[in-house]
Amino acid sequence: MIEWLVEVHMKFKLLPETLFLTVNIIDRFTQIQQVFRTDYQLLGVAAMLIAAKYEEIYAPEIGDFVYMTDNAYTRERILQMQSEVLQRLDFNVTVPCRFGYLERFVKLSHSDDLVMNFARYITELSLMQVELHKWRPSQIAAAAIYVARKVLKRPEPWSPLMCQQTSYDEKAVRACAKELCLVINAA
Repeated sequence: MIEWLVEVHMKFKLLPETLFLTVNIIDRFTQIQQVFRTDYQLLGVAAMLIAAKYEEIYAPEIGDFVYMTDNAYTRERILQMQSEVLQRLDFNVTVPCRFGYLERFVKLSHSDDLVMNFARYITELSLMQVELHKWRPSQIAAAAIYVARKVLKRPEPWSPLMCQQTSYDEKAVRACAKELCLVINAA
């Protein structure tokens, strides 16, 4: 489903923050509410609709999502799921997300565009890996930068400033980075 949501995200030309928030909403909802396999796409479009309303200046309309699901769900059913998700999450949409941390840490590390884009790619790959949910969003972002700087042979992949600003020493970053490398190798 996440791969399909990435395609929808690209089709609508939405902000990266929208995709990351969509996945976060799905993850939090499924932790507290069982979702039948037949309703995962419905949950995905409802979560993306919520995230787009939150992050985008011009969010796609519900009709656009009905079309993207090939009319599998009605407008009313998507609105009903959106309402259910918001209620179960106590309308708590504002959450720290990997992409926000990544942007901040890239600036702190004084990384170039190549490092930034590679770290972003790694972070996007991490969205589809359930086993990475044990890591904090900030740790995944930090580890993505670490891996990108290592692979691209940049000096000092994890500086004392980064340790101080992120509160992660190199050992903590390296543990998450090892798992991210497995994800990259599988891609």
